[in-house]
Amino acid sequence: MSGRRARIDVGGTKCVAVVIDDDLRVVAEHRIATPHGTDSLIDGLADLVERVGPCDSIGLGVPGLITRDGVIRASPNLSTAIDFPVGRRLSDRIGRLVHVENDATCAGIA
Repeated sequence: MSGRRARIDVGGTKCVAVVIDDDLRVVAEHRIATPHGTDSLIDGLADLVERVGPCDSIGLGVPGLITRDGVIRASPNLSTAIDFPVGRRLSDRIGRLVHVENDATCAGIA
C-alpha cells in the first residue's frame, strides 16, 4: 500500500475517485453519479473510497465555497450542502483523515 493516494472529484453529474501510486500512475478508478442530499453524498463518497481500495491519504475536491476545515458553505452542484462539514462527516464514516479543497484549487495544484 506504500504511497497510494486517493483523490476524489465531486462534480455536478458524477464523482470520480482515482488512486495514484508513488510514480503518479493511476492504479484504481471508480465513478458514481453524484448523489443528491448530504447523507447520500457521504454514503456515495464512502463507497468510492471502499471500491478503490486501501490508500494512505484521501483528498476531496468539491465545487463551491469550501472552508479550510472542510466545510461546504455553498456549492452550485450540491444545493442541500449548506454549511455542511463534508470532511469531518466522511472522515468519521471511514475512520481516516480527509482533506477537502475547492475543486478549482485542486485543478490548479495538479
